[in-house]
Amino acid sequence: MRHNGELFADKAQLKLSGRDAANLLWPGRQLRYRIGSGDPPDFREEGHATQQELLEGWLPVVISRWLDREIAFEVTTLATLVDGPPREAALRRGDEDLAAMMRIVIRNTTHGRKRAQLWLAIAPAESLALEGDSLFAEGRVVPDVQVARQWREDAYPTPRLRGLLMTGQRGILQTVPLGGRPEASHVIPTALLYSLDLEGGEAHTLTAVIPFAIPANASRLRGLDFAQALSELSAYWRGFVAGGQLQVPEQVLADFHKAARVHVGISTDKDPVNGLTIVPAATWSYGACGNEACWQITMLDQAGHHTRAAEYLETFLQTQGVSRPDGRFASSEGALVAMDFDGGKPVMGGFAYNLDQGFIMECLANHYRLSGDRDWLIRAAPALVKACGFVSRERAQTKQFDANGDPSEAWGLLPVGHLEDNPEWRHWFAVNAHAYAGLRAIADVLAEINHPAADDLQHEAEAYRSDIRAAALRAMALTPVVRLLDGTYVPHIPTRTGLRGREPGWFREAAYGALHLMEGGVFDPDEPEMTWLLKDLEDNLFVTREWGRPVDLDERWFSHGGVTIQANLMDLAIDYLRRGEVKHALRALFNNFGASLYADVRTFTEHPVTALGQGVGPFYKSSDESKALTWLRHMLLHEENGTLHVTQGAPEAWFTAEQPFGVEAMATYFGAVSFEIRPSVLRTTVTLRRDPNHTRARLLSSIVLHLHHPAQTVVTALRVNDVPLPIPRDDNVIVVPSPPYELHVRVEYGEARPLSNQEHSRA
Repeated sequence: MRHNGELFADKAQLKLSGRDAANLLWPGRQLRYRIGSGDPPDFREEGHATQQELLEGWLPVVISRWLDREIAFEVTTLATLVDGPPREAALRRGDEDLAAMMRIVIRNTTHGRKRAQLWLAIAPAESLALEGDSLFAEGRVVPDVQVARQWREDAYPTPRLRGLLMTGQRGILQTVPLGGRPEASHVIPTALLYSLDLEGGEAHTLTAVIPFAIPANASRLRGLDFAQALSELSAYWRGFVAGGQLQVPEQVLADFHKAARVHVGISTDKDPVNGLTIVPAATWSYGACGNEACWQITMLDQAGHHTRAAEYLETFLQTQGVSRPDGRFASSEGALVAMDFDGGKPVMGGFAYNLDQGFIMECLANHYRLSGDRDWLIRAAPALVKACGFVSRERAQTKQFDANGDPSEAWGLLPVGHLEDNPEWRHWFAVNAHAYAGLRAIADVLAEINHPAADDLQHEAEAYRSDIRAAALRAMALTPVVRLLDGTYVPHIPTRTGLRGREPGWFREAAYGALHLMEGGVFDPDEPEMTWLLKDLEDNLFVTREWGRPVDLDERWFSHGGVTIQANLMDLAIDYLRRGEVKHALRALFNNFGASLYADVRTFTEHPVTALGQGVGPFYKSSDESKALTWLRHMLLHEENGTLHVTQGAPEAWFTAEQPFGVEAMATYFGAVSFEIRPSVLRTTVTLRRDPNHTRARLLSSIVLHLHHPAQTVVTALRVNDVPLPIPRDDNVIVVPSPPYELHVRVEYGEARPLSNQEHSRA
């Protein structure tokens, strides 16, 4: 659905394969159902004449409203299966017939009698005919005598059903020429016009049913009931998102957490032949993309949807070794590359990112950490070991000496290969950082089940980390320093080996730069090299035309900077959080949402490249939505070794609003957690519960509560499970070692002593 309420579909964007398009009998690549009103008709292509929202703020039911002079229109649109209510993927083939349904309410807003007119025009233009309330296309409208702007009908073998318009036996329904444009026919009926006289204040409702493909039995469309379809659809999606919930003061964020899970469900494609599911990078256009699939799967795992996550991961396990990454790799054995399907057979989708291997390995390990599914881990272990073996064998190729007998600049790294969208093959630090992270994560989880390969894999991971660090530090030593905005200079780690400066463009340098060395665990968050990288990103990349977008540094550095153009290709907010720089993390988090979110319809753009507010890329961009929600989740629940940090990155405003907030049944490495914080000026209470049955529950050594209370107050009393405890040194941080599975914390506050002028100056 477009911004003006019209429906469209596009064969090129649908990722069709084989004979999938055989029943899409459209006059061109794209089919549009343009919805207009008034006389002459207005299709509201320009501006913001149409307001849109989602039902309940997140359901995939779009409500479009506009006012055409005195007549108000409200169109509620949904998609449904033709042969029954929505059902889980396990009960679907993946190629069922679909239809869109539109409930159209037309209302006269004045006191006098008025005529309302509703238009439905199909583009590319077709010759239309009515049989009762059924709309048929009889042929394409094509040029006849072009210089005279004359047109003719190129008849179809048989008429094609384009939809039903059920008017309730009121008004006039007719097909008419839509000759408003110079290139349109003034003779051939190419539009459906519905006219209705309404008394003052009167409203009338009609229903449109529009098939996606030509149905074998059109009578099934007539059996669809809008109210029933709406009820069944709403119940299905409510069940779909049941599980982990964010209950935060910003309702748009809570809605978005639900909406993004719906978008993942809509975007995934189940192959009808082999039953496996592809998790693409977006609903439209983009096919399989391993790193971006993993962001979505991890977001689902964090929300407790472990069964669904395992189903999506199964595709990677079943296609392991089918193809090798795009690069100078010797073998495909153990390789994990995102695959599309054609007739049940895996095919390369055109991405072949080298990032896939590491991201998929990390995702597989994190699925076990979040789900605690030991049986799944035992079953998947052979594939995990093979994946690690692929990394070990392939990086052995680069252990070569240069002409001076010294280790080569890429010693121990993976062979040259494809990073992401950019085509060139290089030794990318981001690729190696995530491959190391995947190897390390698999080694650690296999150690938990005493797998015989775990020790060797842990040693191999340490050796790999050492080789990546050496290569990065060697590259830094050979690269010129960079100047910061304050006039100082810092060393710089380039995005790959063999580079003595910067790569062109934001994608290589900012989105997939050397900061991924921290995200993959090759460098620790507080090491000086990571500090230098972050300062360089903030001062020289995010805010410049060459590697980001131009920003007025005096007026907009804070609100327009802080993120790269496609913010979610890195984990900037989590990086700052791990460094203890909470305000930096919040700036990155909310600038990401501010740059990417269309709040009215709860969806992300892929990236506002040209300028903020001008989104580019296909919808739904469910992978970027999922990564942003992962950032948000870490602000509320963040694991660090054996510690669970609670609300480490929650905004201070949430603690002053006196509005309860928290999470429900969100998965962590130590079991599902629910907590509620009730803040107030004088007292804050925290109730936290976690699942004692999780496999890894006993690995939790401490819970750290971060209560960002206003600075003018101090803690005067603290009770944990009704036991009084000493006042913490840091009023905002409460550490609970060896925490029970149910935790009740009560913190009393008093007004802080005002600072003297001398103390204030020192502060």
